[in-house]
Amino acid sequence: GGAERLLAAPRRLSNAGEIRRRAEAAYAAIRQGRPGRPVALDLLAEAALELKALTEFDRGLEPLLAELTDATERLTDLARALRNYAEGVEADPARLAEVEDRLRLIDRLKRKYGPTVADILAYAEQAEAELEQTLTGQERLGELEAELEALRAELARRAGELSNRRRDAARRLEEAVAAELENLKLGHTRFQVAFATEPAPEGEGLPVDGETVAFDPTGIDRVGFLVATNPGEPLRPLAKVASGGETARFMLALKVVLAEADPVPTLVFDEVDVGVGGRSGQVVGETLWRLGRHHQVLCITHLPQVAAYADDHLAVTKELASDRAVVRVRRLTGAERVVELAAMLGGDTVANRRSAGELLALARDYKGRFARSGQGVRQLPLIS
Repeated sequence: GGAERLLAAPRRLSNAGEIRRRAEAAYAAIRQGRPGRPVALDLLAEAALELKALTEFDRGLEPLLAELTDATERLTDLARALRNYAEGVEADPARLAEVEDRLRLIDRLKRKYGPTVADILAYAEQAEAELEQTLTGQERLGELEAELEALRAELARRAGELSNRRRDAARRLEEAVAAELENLKLGHTRFQVAFATEPAPEGEGLPVDGETVAFDPTGIDRVGFLVATNPGEPLRPLAKVASGGETARFMLALKVVLAEADPVPTLVFDEVDVGVGGRSGQVVGETLWRLGRHHQVLCITHLPQVAAYADDHLAVTKELASDRAVVRVRRLTGAERVVELAAMLGGDTVANRRSAGELLALARDYKGRFARSGQGVRQLPLIS
């Protein structure tokens, strides 16, 4: 290969005179001749003449004559090649220095990249591929950065649109919740949807109104529900307001408004009627029953005005059995329910049973009017 020829080049270049002299001598011995010395081709020609004469006596010698003719032709070709070679050999100090520098370079490369020329070439091929990848990678990086900026701008536009629609929905939610709070005798309670954004480092957020804000799959908004349950109180996050019946009624109002969009299938309200009087209790009962159109609602109550709106009334009692407390749950039907509601009104008396019947009648009338309005109804189990 090329490496082997290069390794042999210094020896050939440094002995150019000797090589030419000997090549010319070999050529002269075959064809050119020198004084007092026979020429190989002349001797072969004499031998061919003698052999040709012999074939006049013996035709069987013709193959030998043919072989001698072929040998003469091959030797002629050899002589021509030797002459061309001798003419091409000449002393070239500059070429010798170039070859020696090249060989020293190859020796250094071997020490660095491997013991053979093949190792050097393999490394060169790998380096070339890496360079190509780097060059094309820089071009690709520029394209990707431009594409990223375009996508970031589009994302910022869509996030802004989503934020505006979300703020419109928040205002409608505030109005609807305020109306429900009024029905639940919580008109003094204020509700507000708060919006905020979080700053983000340059290049990691979205450009919105001259600022770089953080985002996630839900958009750029950080939304919070703020509530003030008493007049004069500041608005606070819903998670930090006092618990109890008042908060439960606020959650009831919120759930009623969000009923169709809320994916939670079952809602549980515990003592939602705390601090609620009879007329307000009826409103709570109606509200819970309407919420049951979209969810399965469980409500723990001690207020008969709420219990009367249940589609299923379950009584929970604690009894002693074998000196152990046992909790029992019993579904009430017909007269049993009237008795239970009368007890919740203050005692199982004739007057209270009549009032219990009136509560059930009011609930049936309300449900009937709702059914006739064409809106569907779902079951509302209730525990008392």
